[in-house]
Amino acid sequence: MSLSRQSLSPTANLLRNSRLFSLPNPLPRPHVSESYGAGVIKASDTATLPYPTHQAIATTKASLARGDWGLKRPIPSRSHIVQVSDPVLKVSQLDTIEHVTDFDSAADHVRTRQKWEEMGVPMMKGMTQMRDQDLSGTPPSGAFETRDDTTSYDTELGLDEAGLYLKALRKSMPAERAKAEWETFNATWKEKWEEKKASWRSRGWGERLADFESAQQNATKGRLQLRTQHKKAYKTESKAFRTRWAAEWAAKKADWEARGLTNPEHPERVTETNALKKLESEAAADLRKRWAEKKAGLAGQTPASMPWLTEFTAFEQEQEEAKKTLRQELAAVPFTPLTPPPVDPIVHNTRRWKHDGPWLPGMGADDFITYLCKQISGRKKEFQAYLTEYVKTEIYTTRRLAATKTGSQEMPLDPQEAEAWLAAQEKKWRHITPSEVQAGIKALRKETANDPLTSKLVRKLILPFLRLPAIKLKHSAYDRDASTRDIDAYHFDQETAPLSTHPSAGLGYLRTKAYLTNHPILGPQAQPAPITARVIQARRTAMRTESYARLGVGGFVANDQFRSADSYQASRLHASSAKDVETIDVDTPGGKKILVHPLFASVSNNGRVHVKILRATGPEGAVARGELDDRPPVREAVDSDPLRDLASLGRSGVKELDEMSGEAAALNDFLTSTGSGAGNGMSGQGFPGVSQALRGE
Repeated sequence: MSLSRQSLSPTANLLRNSRLFSLPNPLPRPHVSESYGAGVIKASDTATLPYPTHQAIATTKASLARGDWGLKRPIPSRSHIVQVSDPVLKVSQLDTIEHVTDFDSAADHVRTRQKWEEMGVPMMKGMTQMRDQDLSGTPPSGAFETRDDTTSYDTELGLDEAGLYLKALRKSMPAERAKAEWETFNATWKEKWEEKKASWRSRGWGERLADFESAQQNATKGRLQLRTQHKKAYKTESKAFRTRWAAEWAAKKADWEARGLTNPEHPERVTETNALKKLESEAAADLRKRWAEKKAGLAGQTPASMPWLTEFTAFEQEQEEAKKTLRQELAAVPFTPLTPPPVDPIVHNTRRWKHDGPWLPGMGADDFITYLCKQISGRKKEFQAYLTEYVKTEIYTTRRLAATKTGSQEMPLDPQEAEAWLAAQEKKWRHITPSEVQAGIKALRKETANDPLTSKLVRKLILPFLRLPAIKLKHSAYDRDASTRDIDAYHFDQETAPLSTHPSAGLGYLRTKAYLTNHPILGPQAQPAPITARVIQARRTAMRTESYARLGVGGFVANDQFRSADSYQASRLHASSAKDVETIDVDTPGGKKILVHPLFASVSNNGRVHVKILRATGPEGAVARGELDDRPPVREAVDSDPLRDLASLGRSGVKELDEMSGEAAALNDFLTSTGSGAGNGMSGQGFPGVSQALRGE
């Protein structure tokens, strides 16, 4: 690494280590707008964006004093943006036409993220729980669950039911099935080769046999060596055979000349010539037979350096026979029915946030045409193979299902005959003609034309093949917070639509809210310290009455826990005032503030963060205000003594009432003395004059 850095020029090394070139490109600015009842859309150019679009830059204190932010030119230190305790900048333009750096403060989103970390709110996936009022059920799944956070298509954990079906369909295709069979064949024979090599190693032959290919090369060299030796010996003996018989014919000719048989047509010479030719042919036949036997026995011979050659040749011949048998089996079975893969609704109910394919409803016309031309047109042949195999599987399944309803009456009772009948029926079911395949494809296209989103062709083939997110429409006209406009009656399901970012949005990494808060004085707390939320918008505005009041929680705008019609529910939940956010509070400095518990947050498809809150009504509010008296809990259902405070009643100025008040005070003293003197052997004071009346005085 050091050598590569030294080889760089000073300018290249400067650019490589510059913070300027590490800045990513800014994201497109989101459209900040809100629609109203009459279809009017109000947009704002100065509102805080729902998510940051530029990289935030910070610097050290020493560099801040010099205005050094790692950019092209220093940032002026007199700017009010950097004259804060912890300045953070974002660069809009590095070099303008005026030769200045256009920068702005990035403290809005940076401080918001710091507040979020202090609140400790977990990020969840899905927007369904945002509309739930009953929060006692199962909490939503976290943004970091393995099922939802898997982005790979290579593992079965990242596939849903349609993805598993497409994977099984690919395995049942003839080419893929042949590939799988050959992979199994190679693995099996590799194990056999290892076993054979282990047996040879035990006899001291394994040092020269590293793998099958090298052994095959060595075996070829050994066979070539044996054939060369055989040919050399055969040529030598053939030459000796021809020399010997040439001498025989020369001696016979000399004998014929001595005897005066110079005429080739002489009967005696013809007889001897035929007899000698017969002997020569018999000797040649004997020579050929002897060398044929030697050649046949050549396979059993091995060179001195290759004692394993004979066994290896037999192993190689056995492998070739197995290959021939496998080719015949693959050619005899052109179609194999699909075995449906096992689907676990808990594991394979994947809701991935990232897809390889685009979100079709969000594409423009030009982008969609470009996608069709560049991405889909080149995969027609591949998709046609999937489509053909799918239609064959559907035809086979239909035939088999129809046979199970009517075939029980036709099946023979004898087990052997029934097995033969089933084999014949299975062969008949698997015989599918090209015309039947084309008819099945036309039926699928017709179904897709009538119902494009939920047809079999789209759900089971197109979406998993192109790896597109599912497109589902949801009827929202009867939701509790539904819009009154007809155009908003249907919207895309937020649970299946893809997200523009990770479900956590980079805000936090908590998986759940199940953690315990430990107070330094009071110890473990049942609830964490609540967050002070500011009422940004009351339920009643100048134009209309909203369903929820809007609260500011840690830099985010969230809906209140209660709706405008939930006053009875709020009173049951011990809310001190169910209508404390009905109207705007203009008397309290800074506006009305209430204590809430942020439960969890979710990110919508457009990158906006939604927070679910719960009103804080327990003793955690007193702890947050600094009231640290450790008092035992009081039973609220116990009524106080109605006669305990009778003595505290004052004089009213009316004689009758004052006399009654005196008697009430005496009765109170009597009851008090009776309760306090119990058990000490002394009687209480009692009512004055009662004892005299009883004695008749």
